[in-house]
Amino acid sequence: MVDELSQGLRSLGQDVIMISPYYYQNRKGQTDYLKNDPFNIQFLKNISINLDRNCTCQIYYGEGNEGIKYYLIENKELFPKVYPNFNTPDTLREIAVFAKCSLQLLKDLNYIPSIICTNDWFTGLVPAYGKNNSFGDTYKNTVFMHICHNLEAPYEGRLYFNGSETYQNIYNFNPDWLIDPKSRSVI
Repeated sequence: MVDELSQGLRSLGQDVIMISPYYYQNRKGQTDYLKNDPFNIQFLKNISINLDRNCTCQIYYGEGNEGIKYYLIENKELFPKVYPNFNTPDTLREIAVFAKCSLQLLKDLNYIPSIICTNDWFTGLVPAYGKNNSFGDTYKNTVFMHICHNLEAPYEGRLYFNGSETYQNIYNFNPDWLIDPKSRSVI
């Protein structure tokens, strides 16, 4: 779905950048799997994100189909594989670092899009950081659009909190934006 959307937008003449985690292991358990990638993805730079602790991510870049620019964010601790078995604070940290790192990358590239389209629960914090002044007014004119392509209960991406803990020190914005008070889960 994401490939078809990005290629469709590119064929209409739009400039398209794709940002994705680069997992230490792919679904087959392989590491260093980008060595054989046809898009010639190469290391670009490091970006440090500060949440409850400093997290450094490695950024990789390659150009692919239709001239689409691909940026991959790697941090072996936070992105060990697709859907790691993390607890609530580690999952929050994973999605918060991805969101902030994506927006910091665009800012560093001096590429502030008019529209940012995010896909699925994993990217749900991107608009929150874009609009809560984490980056000043950098994204004030950016429209955020979110795609949910699977709303089945096991795939909803909810995180459940124990007790009164909100882990606000990880994501650093108003917990009312994130937590459903009726179920004590991240919405």
